[in-house]
Amino acid sequence: MEKNSRHLSAIVSIIFLFLFVAALWFDPLAAHMPKTADMKALSRAVSFLGKGSFLIAALFFLYIAGHLLKKEKLKNAAWRGGFSLIIAGAAVQLLKAAFERPRMGFGGNATMALLENPSLFDIAGRFDSFPSGHTTLSFGVAYSLSSVYPAARFFLYPLAALIGGSRIYLGSHYPTDTVAGAALGILVGYSLQSENLRRAWQNKALVFLIVFISFFKLGGFLLFDLDETIFSESAREMIKQGNFLTPIYNGLPRYDKPIFFYWLLVSAFKVFGTTEFAARFFSAVSGVALAAMTFFFVKRVKGQRAALWSTVALALNLGYFTYTHAAVVDMALCFFVSASLFSFYLALHENNPGWFFPFWTASALAVLTKGAVGIVFPLSISVIYIAAFRDFKRLRGLFNPCCLFIFLAIALPWFAAQFYINGREFFDAFIMKHHIERYTGAISGHRGPFYYYIGILLAGFFPWAAVIPDAIYGGIKKREGLLTFCAIWFLFILVFFTAARTKLPNYILPLFPAASIMAGLRISEFIGGSGKKAWLYIMSAISCLSALALFMLPFSPLKTINFPPSVFFTFGLILFAIALFSAVALLRPPSGLYGIAGTVILLLVSLRVYVLPPVNLYLQKTLYDYSTYVKNLSADGNYVLATYRLNKPSINFYSEKKTLNLGKKDARTIEDLSLKANLILVTKTSLYEEVKKIHDLRVLDKKDDYILLTNIAGLRPI
Repeated sequence: MEKNSRHLSAIVSIIFLFLFVAALWFDPLAAHMPKTADMKALSRAVSFLGKGSFLIAALFFLYIAGHLLKKEKLKNAAWRGGFSLIIAGAAVQLLKAAFERPRMGFGGNATMALLENPSLFDIAGRFDSFPSGHTTLSFGVAYSLSSVYPAARFFLYPLAALIGGSRIYLGSHYPTDTVAGAALGILVGYSLQSENLRRAWQNKALVFLIVFISFFKLGGFLLFDLDETIFSESAREMIKQGNFLTPIYNGLPRYDKPIFFYWLLVSAFKVFGTTEFAARFFSAVSGVALAAMTFFFVKRVKGQRAALWSTVALALNLGYFTYTHAAVVDMALCFFVSASLFSFYLALHENNPGWFFPFWTASALAVLTKGAVGIVFPLSISVIYIAAFRDFKRLRGLFNPCCLFIFLAIALPWFAAQFYINGREFFDAFIMKHHIERYTGAISGHRGPFYYYIGILLAGFFPWAAVIPDAIYGGIKKREGLLTFCAIWFLFILVFFTAARTKLPNYILPLFPAASIMAGLRISEFIGGSGKKAWLYIMSAISCLSALALFMLPFSPLKTINFPPSVFFTFGLILFAIALFSAVALLRPPSGLYGIAGTVILLLVSLRVYVLPPVNLYLQKTLYDYSTYVKNLSADGNYVLATYRLNKPSINFYSEKKTLNLGKKDARTIEDLSLKANLILVTKTSLYEEVKKIHDLRVLDKKDDYILLTNIAGLRPI
């Protein structure tokens, strides 16, 4: 019976996946659907049947009828339907808040509207399209009632489908909203009726948490300079030129990173349009996949509890949240490196050489994502682990010729094509500059002290970083299999990038899965009564010191963005709550640890809703305004868009135009352009006098740190 249920679940999941993909193609057509007054009136009537208040009333009537008629089966159906209604309603509202998809009829600038009016829930209902609430509730109730009265499914499911269709016809939802709503409603109903799934409520909550955190308000802020915008602009230009082999930025080849992440961006732009959500979509998907893979790997090796807390530690920290919300390669790289290392560990400890094939496959994709580190990390960590246990005979399986052939077949063709097409230019830029020079020298001034990454870990992996020192010590001293493996993984990447001259926070993201597994193992031992407590004191101390710093920050001259003191006090209290729950965990481990996890969720959600928008507006809005202004100028585009001593790819992305990047040595070029062409120039306000000495351009606008100049007479101001 259980096996048949799994097969049926798999079939239903495939059907819904197919329907969702098909609905993606119909989304752009839904707004242009022909409508008549009679059909709109009928659709409103059908739509009303899926309204929460109507369904509550209907279930209440059903219960009363069961009570009066003394039909326990009818009362049971009403109870099931009501419970499904509550859970589905809560889930759909949280997902609406996370995805913030504008309604079909929204005609304004969604990103700016969300940035300038940040809120956890959209009370006005303009940005709560995904998933459809009416459809979710209808299918949830339909499943619950049909589980009691199977014959009713032939009426209830078509009715629920009609309710979803009415929402599309009325222009309230896209087809994908209703398909997702139907899937969510059935999932909720199925979960509540299945005894196995009811017992595994932690797993269901964990899946929901991962999706919620990874996609939470993903598209509701502007792309940040430099990395997000340069990757996104390169993908946009690749689509425009129809060149899907060589990354292009500002009309020229860009050799900074290999091709795979650009392909992901291109595919997202093709499906969702050239939007902020699309640019970040595959980073969020990579995060969800990484968390799910980590859970199943640890569960397979160490059991449910260790898997649960490893995944919680992975998903609930600032580093994970940041890079699932960033249009950069790092989360995809982290997924492939982790997949490779998980495969290696299973190959060794399950004595199954077949796992070496996914090891090399994932490593090849990691190489296509970010270059040499994609193979250096998995291979070096694996060899060190083998050496640590002196199990050198395993090297023969690791370097299986068939596996090496698969690696080369995946990774080599693109590099060979680039060498063939671009020759020495590709070698000098990709190999020499972005590998050798980036490691041996500080590129673009990105340098830091030897303890640079300690600070990044304390902040980025907070609060779980408190567990790491003891876990590393235990892994090295006792050689406990998985703990030792993760300690080697963690230390190799940390030492590797500490030795590098160029330092950036995102470089060490591939060690986060190792850190989360070490934290999960130690937390699991602590809950089981065999673990140490010292890390809780460290966590409490770090939280208290951080809270104290935030309480003092409003009175410090270090602030750049003027947040009201209440913001610092609020976040100080959140950090203090983590310290308090750390103390509770000493006496009541599960309760205290769940409290810590819940408070970290509150911290991440609050940072995204109340801190990120003003920071994003401060750093990007002026450039966005200037870029969209240029984009909306006359269609003939008879002008030159230039920047002076300013490297901001957001100008290219949001204006959808090439820029002429000028510097001090280009004074003659500026003068010639000012005399012979229509010029629009963006630079920093502090450089205005420097530009004025070259040629006196008219000021179109001046905001914050930037100024917009032109020589075009009669051009309207912003």
